[in-house]
Amino acid sequence: MKKFRLILAAVTAAEGIYMIYANWSVRGYHLLEMNAAAGHRAAVTYRWAVVLFLILLGADIAAGILSGRRIHKKNICPVCKGRRREKDKFCRHCGHSFLPK
Repeated sequence: MKKFRLILAAVTAAEGIYMIYANWSVRGYHLLEMNAAAGHRAAVTYRWAVVLFLILLGADIAAGILSGRRIHKKNICPVCKGRRREKDKFCRHCGHSFLPK
């Protein structure tokens, strides 16, 4: 999951950089100096760059939230499979000791 999140973050950053470049290409006099076909293509590219960036950003945030919800094996009682906190010395459900022997 970490590798997926890293790749997703890199793609989102690259898309954000491209979105900034696309915004620069359609601003002010740049758009006026283009012919109609090139101006339309730049405007449509910018619109889809923004949409794709927002989708990737939402996916990146969702992946971060979902990876935080995973329960690690060290946070599960080996006897009753109940959830436990890192600082617990005993299981709150069955009383199993987590202290080293």
